[in-house]
Amino acid sequence: METEHVKPEVQKEYVNNYLDHVEIIENFEAEQRKPLPAMDKQTKHDLEVILRDGYIIISDVLPPSVVSDLRSIIHSIPTPFGRNNFEGTKTVRIQALPAKHEIFDYIATHPRVTNIMDRLLLPNYLLHTYSTIELHPGETSQPWHTDASQFRIPRDPSLNAIPHTHISANSMFAIDDFTEENGGTRIFPGSHLWPQGRLPDLEKDRWVACDMKAGGLMVWVGGLWHAGGANRSAGKRLGVLAHYCQPHLRPQENYALSIDPSEISKMSPRMRSLVGFSVAAPQFGHVDGVHPLRYITKHMDGGRLQYQKREKWERKGELIGDAKI
Repeated sequence: METEHVKPEVQKEYVNNYLDHVEIIENFEAEQRKPLPAMDKQTKHDLEVILRDGYIIISDVLPPSVVSDLRSIIHSIPTPFGRNNFEGTKTVRIQALPAKHEIFDYIATHPRVTNIMDRLLLPNYLLHTYSTIELHPGETSQPWHTDASQFRIPRDPSLNAIPHTHISANSMFAIDDFTEENGGTRIFPGSHLWPQGRLPDLEKDRWVACDMKAGGLMVWVGGLWHAGGANRSAGKRLGVLAHYCQPHLRPQENYALSIDPSEISKMSPRMRSLVGFSVAAPQFGHVDGVHPLRYITKHMDGGRLQYQKREKWERKGELIGDAKI
């Protein structure tokens, strides 16, 4: 009986895919060996505060024009109230933001945030969840929690160091002023250093409300105990939350389904990586042995990703480097 031979074109594709797979691993290992650029004073200060307190609040990161654009865009997207006490029955949360509007690319990849995340997390870290949060008057307090607890990984405060020892970290941009009265985020400073099983003692432990003006930024690590406050004011409180996680963990949101493949080409390279079009060591994220971007470009215009830099908000954000601490 004559042996069935593999067609040359099939064999060639198999070999190319295998070589591509090897290239993925080699490129990632080279990236792991490549040190990050030296930290500037601003990033060094941010990290020192975060590692000490578990969080930092930074003023005037977004200029008023970007804040205004964000508010208008967010309010143009109809969304119902939350489904339970944790989401908030008088809170509106818009999710799947990468698929909603291009301005959310700019916010998730803001350099003041990514400069911090690059030191806290491994290369090609992911967006765990990305949403807007708007507390309406009458919203009650959220239960105290840590975001890292979602991953069911035991706490180890001895790992409060850099590089790359935290499970996850968050950023929150204030679109409205955050105050204790309107439900500004409440936190237990230093609680990221508590041992496994340690819970907040509301009689003994000191919590603070994180006040910040519109355009401000709060960054905190996933092990910090926190909660949204009650909105006792007559106005709404709007913020944009991005939760980043290590690249080997499963994100809360499934961006592979929420983002239309045709929209991938319009994203910045950093945003593509954040929503999963990247590979993490040793082989997380490939598609049939091929890098996801190389795979998806077969379906793009002329086989190329046609990213057009979104200069509108980057131009409005030219004062990023002058943000006050």
